[in-house]
Amino acid sequence: MAGDPVTLPERPDPAARVFRTEPVSLERDLLLDPGDLAPGRHVSRRLAGTSEDRLRWRGEAIAETLCLNPDGVTRVREALRAGHVVVLESDAFEPVVRAVARRLSIDRYVCRRVEIRDGKATGRVLPDLHLVRLDEATRPAPVFLSGAVPAPWSVRDALAGQRILISGATGFIGKVWLAQLLSQLPELGGVTLMLRARGQDPEARLAQMIASPVFAEVPADARAAVRAVAGDLARPDLGLSGDDRRHVVESTDLVINCAGLTEFNPDPRDALAVNVDGPLRLLELAREAGAAFLHVSTCFVAGGREGRVAETLDGTRTPFGLPLDATAERERLARQSVEGPRRRELVRLARDRARELGWPNVYTFTKSLGETLVAERRGDVPLAIARPAIVETSAFSSPGWNEGINTSAPLAHLLGTAFRQLPVNERKRLDVIPVDLLCRGMTIVAAALLEGRAPLVTQLATSATNPLNLERAVELTALAHRRFYRQGRTWRERVLGRLEATPVSRARYENLSAPRQLAIVRGLNRAIAAVTPGRRAPLASVEKRLRRATELIELYEPFLLDHEPVFEADHVATLFHALSEEEQVRFPWNPEAIDWYDYWIHVHIPALRRWAYPLIERRGSGRPKPVETSREKPATPAGVKT
Repeated sequence: MAGDPVTLPERPDPAARVFRTEPVSLERDLLLDPGDLAPGRHVSRRLAGTSEDRLRWRGEAIAETLCLNPDGVTRVREALRAGHVVVLESDAFEPVVRAVARRLSIDRYVCRRVEIRDGKATGRVLPDLHLVRLDEATRPAPVFLSGAVPAPWSVRDALAGQRILISGATGFIGKVWLAQLLSQLPELGGVTLMLRARGQDPEARLAQMIASPVFAEVPADARAAVRAVAGDLARPDLGLSGDDRRHVVESTDLVINCAGLTEFNPDPRDALAVNVDGPLRLLELAREAGAAFLHVSTCFVAGGREGRVAETLDGTRTPFGLPLDATAERERLARQSVEGPRRRELVRLARDRARELGWPNVYTFTKSLGETLVAERRGDVPLAIARPAIVETSAFSSPGWNEGINTSAPLAHLLGTAFRQLPVNERKRLDVIPVDLLCRGMTIVAAALLEGRAPLVTQLATSATNPLNLERAVELTALAHRRFYRQGRTWRERVLGRLEATPVSRARYENLSAPRQLAIVRGLNRAIAAVTPGRRAPLASVEKRLRRATELIELYEPFLLDHEPVFEADHVATLFHALSEEEQVRFPWNPEAIDWYDYWIHVHIPALRRWAYPLIERRGSGRPKPVETSREKPATPAGVKT
């Protein structure tokens, strides 16, 4: 948190008409009972070792209980309406002062602060009063550009008049990106969506998609300009009719593939058709149309690579450094799919092969094969590959919008139950990117591709510029759940409001958590069944819940415990900083502006609770599966800075 030692401004004369600065005392002017707050210096020593996130959470909890003087609140609002600079003064616990300032839309406050080192309180009170500006609480981190800054250029000029074909527009990323394109780039020459008809007229499916809340702010004329054709990545010739294919070939300058099968270990036949062969079919369509091709992959094609992961593509080596022939691996998958046994055995064979080569699951394996083969066969087609990190809830535009069951939802849901111990590598960075920030980056990459200045690979990630480690993510998730449950009235909610998940080692998890508990419960059920044959085991439901929890942890284990990649994202930053100031405002790439506390507590977990958790609970399983649903936009919470 930013802050500089200051001298308190003098309290202005109330008889004067206009003040540039309006100091307001929390204790004297706003609290009905100043005794509700203890001076910050009296509580600081008890806070030693407490994380900064937990301090902010406690501060918000205290601030919610304070009774404010209506006259003081009116004075603050009138001063803000008059354009005065209101400064909140207090001797209270700094996170409380911050929370009250946010509650009253005051962007400056003065107080004594507890010293924070490595994200934790030392228990020492800093000697000077500090002025803090909320809009500077997360200072932009320095961006280190790789290579020379390119010549100035314009996203709008690059995309003006360009005709775009998008595959996968009905997905989470596709919807948000399409809404951004239509809202921010009226200069586009046209947008055509390739939609799986599913027995519907493609225009009818388009109308259903456009009804999503994410398109609420898109001008009606921009929405009306979108055209749909029936097509399917998994079918020969993309399932396009002759007329539709001719139209696409004659009226497309840029082909964009946002589609993908994102289930971790799907039927390899489906993964091959969508993640490998589908992009190759789109590449041939782009070649036929004389268009450029933007393929959306994933950062996690890095597999088991450690440390900083560069924005490069080496299709000749696996993550373990073994020789790789992507064509041979694709043919091996296809051959197994034709000759192989049942689906479960096919999945096991594909998963084992992926792990043998250095990928944790079928999804990352097939996505890697897809981008490698597209790069090898591109010929003279202008190509760019965008690799997103873990794509989650919107943060900047339509904050709190989410859809389906995304990557973090099953684990976050599990941590909101009685499950207490999550095995994680606490140092490992959880590379999360809000979907709207991702789409801004994709717009920049698409424009750069048409300008002939896009690198082959661009990673759209946050771990290198604004890291969030797993220890912090687990604590933020637990605090967000406690914040929700402490407002409840049932005995279950009161209990859950006092419980909190914690990160633990693999050994502790296996010996004291779900696996050991499952073994005990399973043994009891078998013993009881032996004594009372024919009767349902009394702990069957407990065994089922524990089995699901252990299966879910096993599924996510590579992302929780194994490897410590940090995804570089210099290419998009380089392109962004070459834009004019006006276009940097219009198309901001600013991962350093995300305040992870605000995003996780006030935006992301509430969005999951509203949209994802009901789907998980209805399915009775926390496994991530691609779904398509329309959503209402949640109430806009406080969060990140734009």
